[in-house]
Amino acid sequence: MSLAHNAYLKPMKKKPLYHRLFLVAVMAMVFQSCGSSENAAEETQNAQAFQAVSDLVASEMYRIDVENAQPFNTAATTQVLNELAPYMNGSTSGNIQLSGDNYFLEVTQGKVKANMPFFGQQLQGSGGNRNSQDVGVDMNGMTEDYAAKVLERKQKIEIYFEADDVNNKTERYQVFINAYPNQRATIQVTSSQRTVIRYTGRIHAVPDAM
Repeated sequence: MSLAHNAYLKPMKKKPLYHRLFLVAVMAMVFQSCGSSENAAEETQNAQAFQAVSDLVASEMYRIDVENAQPFNTAATTQVLNELAPYMNGSTSGNIQLSGDNYFLEVTQGKVKANMPFFGQQLQGSGGNRNSQDVGVDMNGMTEDYAAKVLERKQKIEIYFEADDVNNKTERYQVFINAYPNQRATIQVTSSQRTVIRYTGRIHAVPDAM
């Protein structure tokens, strides 16, 4: 019986090599096509995001909600900030969290308004024009030497301007901003009277202009 049964079994025919190669080539083309479509969609999305932030900066109607401060610390300020670290909600001397404290920088067509805390060292006296409550980086006036440069290859926009401190007209800030397609922004503030400080946050349109 087993011999008769085996007589009905036929060996499977192998598909020609060229047929298998053709199937592999078709599958590779399908995967490549899917990958190319995804890459094209991602590139289009990135280009649109970069154009959006470029248009926002060009309008000079933008606001940066400050979320972190990164001071340039001396030995003295580092010691003080390290002592305060247990009370600073996970912050460190090099990165101080500010989310939810409503700190901001806002540019509206030739004017700047800013309220940002300062962590660092005073380099020289303010001539009696600043009291103990006026130690932040505060601006409310005209921007000077304003310039914005679109760097498409680096996918960022560089902004520079100068402005006076609202409480001390003898102190002038040099402000450097980098804005990115993901709506992130960095602000670096230098002054002849203080150490450098850097902020990070989110850039968006001024609410009244939306």
